[in-house]
Amino acid sequence: MAAYSIRCGGLFRSVINAKIRPSTCNAWFGTLQENGPETGQPSKPASAFIMFFRDNFSSIKENNPGEKIPVLSKLAGEMWRKLPDSERQKYLKMGQNAMDNYSEKLKTYTEGLSSEQLEEMKLNAWRTREEKKIKKAYQMALSKHPMPKRPKPALWVYGETVDGKNCTLQELNQKVRSGWQQLSYAEKENYVADYEEKMKQWKADFGLWVQDMVLDGNSDFITTHELKQELQRMGMPKRPMSSFMLYSKASRSDQGSMSIAEFSKELASKWKQMSDEEEQVYSEESKRLWDNYEKDVSNWKARLSEQELAFSDLAPKVISGTLDREIKAAEQMIEKEKQKAKMTKEKEKARLAKEKEKEKLAKQKEKAKLARLKAEEKFTKQKAKEYEKMAKQMKKENEKIAKQWKK
Repeated sequence: MAAYSIRCGGLFRSVINAKIRPSTCNAWFGTLQENGPETGQPSKPASAFIMFFRDNFSSIKENNPGEKIPVLSKLAGEMWRKLPDSERQKYLKMGQNAMDNYSEKLKTYTEGLSSEQLEEMKLNAWRTREEKKIKKAYQMALSKHPMPKRPKPALWVYGETVDGKNCTLQELNQKVRSGWQQLSYAEKENYVADYEEKMKQWKADFGLWVQDMVLDGNSDFITTHELKQELQRMGMPKRPMSSFMLYSKASRSDQGSMSIAEFSKELASKWKQMSDEEEQVYSEESKRLWDNYEKDVSNWKARLSEQELAFSDLAPKVISGTLDREIKAAEQMIEKEKQKAKMTKEKEKARLAKEKEKEKLAKQKEKAKLARLKAEEKFTKQKAKEYEKMAKQMKKENEKIAKQWKK
């Protein structure tokens, strides 16, 4: 999820499902209206496929009556893939011309902007990309976990049975209301009982959907209120009051004509000035309530299924925001481990390089030593040959001298 995003739950879902006006949503970057292109900024042109879809939309709709836009888009995609190259090139050329025209207009537009406006333009473009990412993430989550459809109210179901031909919306509304008032109690009760039965089933299905979304890592699309409602539906014991809240409840009769803010400020002041003996009464009562609460929670969790137990552990962390902090801490820990592993790897690499260099030097020394020994051996052999030659010469000379003396 983008760093700019804020958990917005139902309001976000209403926006991307086009149930409410985008300008009313402060779901993630402020209002969507504020994140649109600035006045005068050229809009990006449609792609070649969109141009083809627009030209053939009427015929596709006539051949497939009653089908919705997603189905028609899929059919158009199949037609686009089977389109002859000559026809396809025509739309591709139109798309390229439109993009070239857009580039020229955008260049002219940006030339007249200040550096601050250019930065704001880049920021808006980044926000638009992030919005698309968030929408895509939500739609992927919904494709995996379809949201149960809320049942229609009793009055709405009755209104569908009323003939609204040749009536304006206001006239139809009046007709439905007057017809509903004329129904007998038993007839109304049938509609109400059917709605309540469907609503009961929907609440159970919606609760399971909330559990699946949270456990699958999509808690950003679930509101805090929905999480609390599901925990309440599962029967989670209510948290007890703190010692100060017990004191506030006991002192509520002393409020008189004071406003809640003034009374709360006065209670806080009295609480600070309270003696240890008086405060201990409320502290002991709070401790007793908390001990009972922990026992109730333990007994409650023992009755839960495996999925409900996992949800009951995760949902309070999402509500309090500790899950985000834990995820951030885990990411920081992972990053530290990565850095540590990287440094260890670099040290090991340096150590291996040092050992390799040391081994290389040792080999060079060994090689030099062998070369020296070889040179010494060669020198010794040469000297030996020279001595042998000299000895032979001396022997010959001695023999010659000996012969001369004999004569």
